[in-house]
Amino acid sequence: MRPAPKRPPIHDFWFSPVLRTLRTVLAGPLLIAVMVGACSANDPNEPQPDAPQPDAPLQFDPAKAAAAIRALDQIETQGEIRSGDGSGAMRAVIGYAPYRYLVRSAIPVARTKQSVTFVGVGERAWVRRAVLGPTDQAAVPGPMSLVMLRAPGAPPYLELADPNEERVWSVTAMFDPARVLDAAAATGVEFETAGAQTIDGAERPGMRVELPSSGNEPTGLRDVTVWIDDDALPVRIAATTAQFGEVRYDIERSRDPLSVDAPSAAAVDDPNVPLPDATAPYSAVAETAAAGISITVLSAPATRGWTCWKVESDPPFRGLQDTRASGGACVVPPLPDDLPEDRYAIPLSSASGMPYTLLGFLLPPGSEVEFRRFGAESVSTTAGATGLALYTGPPAPIVGLALVTTPDADLVCGPVGVDNEADFTARDTGGGANDDLVGTPWNCLSAADARALSG
Repeated sequence: MRPAPKRPPIHDFWFSPVLRTLRTVLAGPLLIAVMVGACSANDPNEPQPDAPQPDAPLQFDPAKAAAAIRALDQIETQGEIRSGDGSGAMRAVIGYAPYRYLVRSAIPVARTKQSVTFVGVGERAWVRRAVLGPTDQAAVPGPMSLVMLRAPGAPPYLELADPNEERVWSVTAMFDPARVLDAAAATGVEFETAGAQTIDGAERPGMRVELPSSGNEPTGLRDVTVWIDDDALPVRIAATTAQFGEVRYDIERSRDPLSVDAPSAAAVDDPNVPLPDATAPYSAVAETAAAGISITVLSAPATRGWTCWKVESDPPFRGLQDTRASGGACVVPPLPDDLPEDRYAIPLSSASGMPYTLLGFLLPPGSEVEFRRFGAESVSTTAGATGLALYTGPPAPIVGLALVTTPDADLVCGPVGVDNEADFTARDTGGGANDDLVGTPWNCLSAADARALSG
């Protein structure tokens, strides 16, 4: 038999009687400590470490947000108006101390969009209406067409008797996010989380509220959605009213001073005051010829600070503007205010079927005008001492755009169907395809607004 292997000395030491006793004595308290610790970890009465908590739901207080917007003193909003099947761009500058605003929006008129300007000073508001020709149809809902459009020759501005009346509130307050949020807050309905949108490269959470169909008069608001920054300040807003449709625009702080005053009384339509007419005999201010026809342009002073204009030719001149008893078309002369769209008047514009084309712009003396014609070279002229800048020529090529440079503003002018250089370029196919522009009213707006509203 093989002898048992000899154990190493460390084995005899570890399993010696002394160490066995020592291991037993130490193991008992250690096991108890482990068991007590395990029980303590499950003791609901003992303080527990903080566990991760779910994110609290996003809260939005429209009244506080409205106050924060007003605290900015002056803001700009820019976006889009949608009404029925039509849409147009809008941009506004709003000052809160004191309250005043300028809003320019493009509304659908006939086959294009025409610029309409709203002016607000305190509690009063005016609209500078687009010209509506006798055969054009306005794609503006219901009675709003009466507010936002005017016949040729009528004063450009109309004071809104009650800016808070429901059908008017939609266009005098919807562009102001503070007023929209005030109206939403007044209903007491809470905003709920909506989808986020990326704005200026940052994801902004949305909050939305649907409002009752009654109880929120006179606003007619149906729903409001806002997208907010990290300070819960709205940076984009969308709102819908029962009367007009939807607006959606971005909001940013404006740092350029806003200067706006009430329109001149001479430029405001007053149904209780007769339309101006000549107060003295007409006198010739220009003689020219077109298509072999001699043409004389005459002018006379009129009531309310207006001027009246007419043309003598054979065959007789027929224009778009309404004529007064004196036989002339009367207009408000260019106004020395801060609105570029008040820097011009168009007293003379030939109707369709004339053997020649005549356009007469009334501008600050020294203003330059470039008349652009479809499929032909441009023709330039300068307004003389009377302020008249005149274009005469054969019926074709058709004049489709006028670029005006006044001493302090650049204007873009066009007939219904051409509101900016992009429209002109798109239609510059030789003239024949643009016969629908002959005999349509013209409007002007600032070059900056023409770019912004061309969308």
